Amino acid sequence: MDICPKFLYGGPDIPWMNPQCVGINTLPPRTHLHIYPTEREAIIAEPRDSGWFFSLDGDWKFNLFQKPADLEPGNILPDWQDSKWESIKVPGNWMMQGYDYPHYTNVQMPFPHQPPIVPEKNPTGVYRKTFTLPKEWKNRRTVIHFGGVESSFFLFCNGKNVGFGKDSRTPVEFDITKWIVEGENHLSIVIIRWSDGSFLEDQDHWWMAGPHRSIYLRSTESTFLEDIFPVGNLSKSFDKGRIDVEARVKFSGILELGWKVGIQVVDPYGIKVFPSRLEEEVPLAEQTRKNLGHFVSFSEKIENPELWSSEIPNLYNLLVCLICPLGKEVEWTSCKIGFRMVETRNKELLINGQPVLIQGVNRHEHDPVNGKTISRESMLDDIRLMKQHNFNAVRCSHYP
Repeated sequence: MDICPKFLYGGPDIPWMNPQCVGINTLPPRTHLHIYPTEREAIIAEPRDSGWFFSLDGDWKFNLFQKPADLEPGNILPDWQDSKWESIKVPGNWMMQGYDYPHYTNVQMPFPHQPPIVPEKNPTGVYRKTFTLPKEWKNRRTVIHFGGVESSFFLFCNGKNVGFGKDSRTPVEFDITKWIVEGENHLSIVIIRWSDGSFLEDQDHWWMAGPHRSIYLRSTESTFLEDIFPVGNLSKSFDKGRIDVEARVKFSGILELGWKVGIQVVDPYGIKVFPSRLEEEVPLAEQTRKNLGHFVSFSEKIENPELWSSEIPNLYNLLVCLICPLGKEVEWTSCKIGFRMVETRNKELLINGQPVLIQGVNRHEHDPVNGKTISRESMLDDIRLMKQHNFNAVRCSHYP
């Protein structure tokens, strides 16, 4: 890719006005998983304590331009003198930090253009940050994660154009291994406020641009757990459960036989369900499926599972381990699963055989001070408030 895309200054095939372009050089969507070096860390599941997690939240250098064409190519280069640029908090919306202005919409778009065209005057924020790659990450794979960026953005690593992301409400990831260097590195993000995606995202809400969710790096070996798909199933008598797990392994280097995936399940009381870890060898997929990964499947019965409901949300902890051909545990991950049955019978909605009356509320990601950046404490406060008023269902308008 060019150091600075020519279409930032106008021309054909502008990505932020092309509905057929949902991203450039992005990784396939995946479950929101974190990697841990040990089983114990996977059980605790605090990603910020993992050696393979590096947060980029905090202060970034920032400058706001009236439109993409106002940028200079040097704005994204590591040696650009940004000492006179101001600092801005990430995650956050620039409207809530003294730049531009928020816009509330109910039924009318903020501009009169027809999709996919957006105004030429299109506020464009440039974020810059320098960081030092941990020494332990040398010769490993490095991925950058954007939890949510409104509305579209370009990523540059050490002055090189990595790719383009779109869709404000779902995560976007890039593999930056080929651009990263040992020691100090530089990132630039060019965020464009309006895109063709804005037409799809229109609803009664406040428009606010910027990286409103966390940005972080994660590290893996060249062979890694790409994704897992767990499902908890329940018999009609509610006394027999089954956990089905499909794990996807990816080889960014040479394909190699002998890799294994192991699973264990921990019940709500912290007791392991299986006497020992279950393991299956990773089959090497045919070339036609290579880009989708190499799949391992498990299907195991669980007798008398603790059932999940909104009143008693019993959850099991699924632990997944990747094992190299020499038998070494390369990485661990974990996620919560529950056992429930949802059905309709005699015009009633039943959860685990019990009738449920839905009392729901619509919830936006919105904070009066921080805009679309919501803290964990704020989310817990919302949940407590809803439970106190007997709500048992939530429609999250601005959450993936």
